[in-house]
Amino acid sequence: MRPGACAISRCSRPSAQAWRSARPWSSTPARRCAWGAGERAAVDDALRAALLASLAVAIAVACAIALGRRAVRDAWLGPDTAARARTLWARVAVAGLAVAAVGALLVAGNPVTRASDAWESFQGSYEARGSAESRLGELGSNRSDFYRVALDTFADEPWLGVGADNYQAAYLRRGTARETPRYAHSWPLGTLAQLGLLGALLVVAWLAAVAWAAARALRATDPLGVAVAAGAIFAFVSFLVHGAGDWFWEFPAVALPAFALLGLTLALVPARAETAGGARVGAVAAGAIVLLATVAAASYWAPWEAEREVGAAGRTWPEDPLRAYERIDRAAALNPLSAGPYLTGGTIAVRRGTLGVADRYFAAALVRNPDSAYATLQRGAIASARGDDARAIALLRRAVVLDQRDEIAAAALEAAQRGETVDLGQLGAELLARRRAVGTG
Repeated sequence: MRPGACAISRCSRPSAQAWRSARPWSSTPARRCAWGAGERAAVDDALRAALLASLAVAIAVACAIALGRRAVRDAWLGPDTAARARTLWARVAVAGLAVAAVGALLVAGNPVTRASDAWESFQGSYEARGSAESRLGELGSNRSDFYRVALDTFADEPWLGVGADNYQAAYLRRGTARETPRYAHSWPLGTLAQLGLLGALLVVAWLAAVAWAAARALRATDPLGVAVAAGAIFAFVSFLVHGAGDWFWEFPAVALPAFALLGLTLALVPARAETAGGARVGAVAAGAIVLLATVAAASYWAPWEAEREVGAAGRTWPEDPLRAYERIDRAAALNPLSAGPYLTGGTIAVRRGTLGVADRYFAAALVRNPDSAYATLQRGAIASARGDDARAIALLRRAVVLDQRDEIAAAALEAAQRGETVDLGQLGAELLARRRAVGTG
């Protein structure tokens, strides 16, 4: 360490090989799990139980709705048998509810105590309980703080919100927990915070259209179609309800089946008789849908290609830094809304010791995202390394404001205020060590 330089914090510094090979600028969470046979077997058992339970519930709901329709009962069972089946079904339902109520009381215990424990869980975190084993069974993980930040953000930007996937920056400024969540853990609150009232109205309009189409599918005359639509729409509604309290819609393995079942429900909507005018309207609509699908595909391809370029730059910069910078610039052009490529370019330049290039990249990142605590911290450290103490202190103060719980930024600011030089190598090592230790969700 140079004379007069400061160690940013007491975190352990990674080895040179780890520092060289890791990608601290990657958006992928840093946690890695080494699972053995026992863990895999437990996950397999849980998945099997969840699938069987989902199948049983879907069949039960579909049968209940189908038997609730007189035309369906008469077609399947005949009037007399249908009447007896309806009576039997009602008795079974009442008995099932009674058993469920008694079982819930036995499991939950004192309702008042249970409610108090649930409220403490809602306000608490996994850290306070020592593990995250109960993630799916409790409302912990500081959700009350996540929701508060979402509502405060919506109050500040009620019409358009702060932009899709910008919740994390808002939480770094307003949150009180040590976690750094990317999502509000609730799609309704996340929609309000990030898309504002206008975006929320669009979502409500879409849900209304879905509900109207689903109601038409459930009024169809085909008994099998009604049963299938009932089970599929129940699964999708369950997905929406659960998504109001967690962020699992980001997992394709969960979201894709839910939307596939929604598509199955919409496909069962009875077709109307087509007229000549309706055919022309249908052709125009089909053309509009094709155009919209093309634009949507392009909007997904460009960010995906940008991420590929960023990943390639992160792997190849030690051998060919100029080519890596070209990839960074191409990625930034492909995804003009993201500061990520510039953050990667700045990190590469810091590692190479070209501070002028690094500062330009981080400045460009701040143009796209003025609330980037990482870019602001790095610019402050670069200014300190260049001897511009006044500018370094101003930037580091801004970094602390953007993430008030960042001990690394706070330590760097204190060092700069004492007249010491912030060690960029040590700063990068501390940031890397923290990223490996802390995941985001």
